[in-house]
Amino acid sequence: MPHPGGDEQPCDGPYHGWCGGICFAVCQYHHQFDSQLAQTAFVTIADRFLAAYLYQTSKTLGPYIPLIIVNCIIISRCEVCASKQSIIVAGADAVGQSLGFALALLSIAVIREVLGTGTFFGLSVLPAGWPNWVIMVLPPGAFFTFGLLLAAVNWLSTRRDHQGNGL
Repeated sequence: MPHPGGDEQPCDGPYHGWCGGICFAVCQYHHQFDSQLAQTAFVTIADRFLAAYLYQTSKTLGPYIPLIIVNCIIISRCEVCASKQSIIVAGADAVGQSLGFALALLSIAVIREVLGTGTFFGLSVLPAGWPNWVIMVLPPGAFFTFGLLLAAVNWLSTRRDHQGNGL
């Protein structure tokens, strides 16, 4: 489908900068400015615009546009801490956030690989009769794994709280 202007051109150009500049100026004027939220909104608008008018480009870019949004969220988290803490505390927080995020991704990846293919770094770790759970190597497998990990963390924290209270 052609661009609204008639020719096929990327939508994330002057329009994005012009609208962003006006909105940022208005937000700063009213002292209610959150640049990462605004960036996230404009990236989402650009993504939807690509999906509507440049479908093939949107399909080619795949998950990379939403990853920009995730990056905005992570940077916003770091900015909030850095604006209220010393450099050392903010640096330690950034390292902790990075390690926590890496641990979460690694946990999800290991569980998906073991249950989905029965291997861990190419080595067979499950019995030969174990059926591979194909769903685990597909995108929904990440959501299932994330849900299972959240349930496990909630169960462990509830159990720890009950043991700490003598219940």
